[in-house]
Amino acid sequence: MSFTLQVLIFSSLLFVLALLLLKAYLSSSNSHKNLPPSPPKLPLIGNLHQLSLIPHRTHHIMAQTYGLIMLLRLGTVPSYRHVKEDQIGCIMEKIQKAKESFVNPNELLVSLTNDVICRVIVTCFTYE
Repeated sequence: MSFTLQVLIFSSLLFVLALLLLKAYLSSSNSHKNLPPSPPKLPLIGNLHQLSLIPHRTHHIMAQTYGLIMLLRLGTVPSYRHVKEDQIGCIMEKIQKAKESFVNPNELLVSLTNDVICRVIVTCFTYE
């Protein structure tokens, strides 16, 4: 193999590697910009390895470190997104059904928070 061919191959590999690193850096900085804090996760299983048979205690310990609002990944998908969307849909239905009657927003917020937390904990517990 000639020297110029070796230099060309090396330069091409270096260029492709630089492009891949740049893409990984740009995609990771954009995707994590608005997410809540999260415990370290493993690829594929996410935070499943950190859950125990007593999930409320595990969540309490994690909340002391990462705050009351945190992102847990159960597998490769965040655990709270589909739950949050379902529960917000339920809240919207409640508001639409109560067209003329009084709606207490504090009660709706407490209900939403409770339902989301309970659904996430039950989901975490069923994976063990």
